[in-house]
Amino acid sequence: MKTLNELKLAKELIRFPSITPVDAGVMKFLEKKLKKLGFKTKILEFKERGFQPVKNLYARLGSKKPNFMFAGHVDIVPPGNIKDWTVNPFKPSIKKGHLIGRGANDMKSSVAAFVSAVSTFLSKNRKFNGSISLLITGDEEGDAVNGTKKVVDYLKKRKEKINFCLVGEPTNPNKLGEMIKIGRRGSLTGKLNIFGQQGHVAYPHRANNPSTIIVKILKELKDIKFDRGSKNFQPTNLEVTKININNNADNVIPAMAEATFNICLLYTSPSPRDRTRSRMPSSA
Repeated sequence: MKTLNELKLAKELIRFPSITPVDAGVMKFLEKKLKKLGFKTKILEFKERGFQPVKNLYARLGSKKPNFMFAGHVDIVPPGNIKDWTVNPFKPSIKKGHLIGRGANDMKSSVAAFVSAVSTFLSKNRKFNGSISLLITGDEEGDAVNGTKKVVDYLKKRKEKINFCLVGEPTNPNKLGEMIKIGRRGSLTGKLNIFGQQGHVAYPHRANNPSTIIVKILKELKDIKFDRGSKNFQPTNLEVTKININNNADNVIPAMAEATFNICLLYTSPSPRDRTRSRMPSSA
């Protein structure tokens, strides 16, 4: 059996602009590679009202226990301003020994490495005990509604059990192979809308500026010390990801301001959700 080169495969995956929830053909491409290795595959597209439909891929080689699964994703975050890149983010290249391209780190290279490792293993071990499977989602960077959770529910209905699972997310602090994590922190996204009173900047006493209020609230939230972390995980952190004041005039106090923040959290008591609520200023 011909083995797959991990670098070549990573480059091929990066060329797909699979920005959540767009598939861009990457699932079909990966499915074809896995079928050639002997995997039975199924592309699962899930839909839910209010959310974009998402394609996922489940592949399994073998039917016996234990079932060793690799879980990952091939969706990516937007590349931002293309002009800020030293290369085209969807035309991967090697610079100073590093693979550059959107998704190279998170986490198309990891998917490529696992598939390549499987191909090498199978070239030497056509018969083995147990099964090898892959759960690849296209909804990790987005709402995560039509992704892994729904695939797991699908597997439960089929009474298909996962005995061991390796997640290929980038977790090494400094260099590859430095550590293996035993889990991941949770993620909580919050949205903040402040409604004020529109007015002219020359008469602030006749208006109520929501931008001033939202800045104060975000400062309060950012200053929260949720916990000290644990032996295996860094402390909970809150990061402001969006601030939007939809105002096209420079001399008008806006009527509304909105912000989005994300909390990468440990499950502690009181919870980060409760601590966030308790620190909200009365002006909110």
